[in-house]
Amino acid sequence: MLAWEPPNRIVLAWRIRADWQYDPSLLTEVEVKFSEAGENATRVELEHRQLENMGAAGEAVREIFESDRGWCGIHPAKLCPVDREAVGCQPIGQLTYPLST
Repeated sequence: MLAWEPPNRIVLAWRIRADWQYDPSLLTEVEVKFSEAGENATRVELEHRQLENMGAAGEAVREIFESDRGWCGIHPAKLCPVDREAVGCQPIGQLTYPLST
């Protein structure tokens, strides 16, 4: 864990290579932010960054993470993607979801 700021955010070290093996010398970060999104709703923003630290495999990993096999598919019953441009997200490297209630 790189940062822990309850109830607003957590930042985790992700040390998994493109071949899904642990590598203690690799560092990418996964940040999850939580914010109020109305009555009985929480906005969850997930950003997986520093994928360039994976070298040539970084872009392929980014494509996987942004697909239904990646972060977009972690909990489809509760998370639904929103229009990235509408929420001001970068088109690559950040995924933002509202939490369904």
